[in-house]
Amino acid sequence: MESRLPPSSLIICSRNRPRLLFETVESVLRGSQLPAEMVIVDQSAEPNPDLPEMKTERPCEVRYLHSKTVGVSAGRNLGITSSRYDVLIFIDDDMFVASDWYDNLMRAVVHAGRSSVVTGRVLPGESEMPDQKTSPSTKADQEPAVYQGRIGRDVLYSGNMGAYRSVLKRWAFSTNGLGRGRRFPPLRITTSAFACSSGDTASATRRKRSCSTAPGVPKARSFRSNGDMAWGRGLFMQST
Repeated sequence: MESRLPPSSLIICSRNRPRLLFETVESVLRGSQLPAEMVIVDQSAEPNPDLPEMKTERPCEVRYLHSKTVGVSAGRNLGITSSRYDVLIFIDDDMFVASDWYDNLMRAVVHAGRSSVVTGRVLPGESEMPDQKTSPSTKADQEPAVYQGRIGRDVLYSGNMGAYRSVLKRWAFSTNGLGRGRRFPPLRITTSAFACSSGDTASATRRKRSCSTAPGVPKARSFRSNGDMAWGRGLFMQST
């Protein structure tokens, strides 16, 4: 990892989807830059015997936690408390990332600062949106955005997200929030927009793994069905 980027923990929660989880993990490990550790919280009925043995020659420790907790919020909270580093990155187990995803998302988090949260768009995988004419994101254009004032849940989706630990200590993932996910109090958003270099992207995708690029906007693709929580959200930043 480049010295100007702090070490981080990447947290992935999963339940009964080992093949998809492996594909997500492998896509992260192919990246140009890696987190210092990858924390996998597995809420499957039975532990996966292969994941604890997963090794990589690159400088990223893969840590596997089998948990009897229920719901993605509980899994993410366990990932947060079990992680070791100050910057926390989240991705869902049904997404895959482009090689520059982690690097660009980290740069955006560092640029935004310790009181901010950064999210990226989630784009459809080929199996989800074959014509690729519709984006599963409430923010479909390619320009970064900053959200201010009282904002709704639409921009708080945490499937492609990065933040400093201090922010998440104030607002843990609520078990009655987003997809058993997250509920935030009203936020005041003042930080400037995404700080990726021109032409850079941070990308994550769903099932068939084809992801186009757009300048300055981190993206994710997923291969979930058309449910409420299949939708990714736009970039948002929060300040106290």
